[in-house]
Amino acid sequence: MSDLNHVELAIHVEGLRTQFGPVVVHDDLDLKVRKGEVLGVVGGSGTGKSVLLRTIIDLNKAAAGKITVLGQVTGEGGGRRRGRCVAAGGCCSRMVRFSAH
Repeated sequence: MSDLNHVELAIHVEGLRTQFGPVVVHDDLDLKVRKGEVLGVVGGSGTGKSVLLRTIIDLNKAAAGKITVLGQVTGEGGGRRRGRCVAAGGCCSRMVRFSAH
């Protein structure tokens, strides 16, 4: 596999922790998706697929970790990035598209 440190990343998740009360969904999750790369998130019911995607696009708040989408850190600015994502047509309830265009 090529060195991901030298390519532009569309999504970079570092040390993500998501939880609802005492229930931990993700703990110390790392993910790198390069621009132009296609990623499928597969798993059984209740395994955290939607929670992960909703957290990446700033609809859920992470308990810990850092998420960068197209060079911008999510979770900063009180949800303003969420509004930009929706206004740009980059996300809807069942689909997420990460593109600079």
